[in-house]
Amino acid sequence: PQKGRDQTAQVTLDFDTAIHGDTVQLERAGGRPLSVKIPAGVADGQKIRLRGKGEPSMTGGEPGDLVLTVSVRKHPVFTRDGLDLRLDVPVTFHEAALGATIEVPTLGGE
Repeated sequence: PQKGRDQTAQVTLDFDTAIHGDTVQLERAGGRPLSVKIPAGVADGQKIRLRGKGEPSMTGGEPGDLVLTVSVRKHPVFTRDGLDLRLDVPVTFHEAALGATIEVPTLGGE
């Protein structure tokens, strides 16, 4: 028996969901929902392979895989550099030269 065909799908995530991970609902052909656990730290353009979630086999073999391509929406403040978060904070020359305490936003909002 041959394995079923692989299928492809795309999902667009918010920046926070991509950073922290979550479970998302996908609508499959025929209206069947599928829950997919998105791992924390998933990157824009990354592919996630879901074994056995593709087309069923016509000859009684195992089902194919579903290859999910992730697209991440841009955040208004933060950007990613690999696994690092980056943020541009304006600092005056006076603050930089003499030292200062400034408030910096965090991803958690604290």
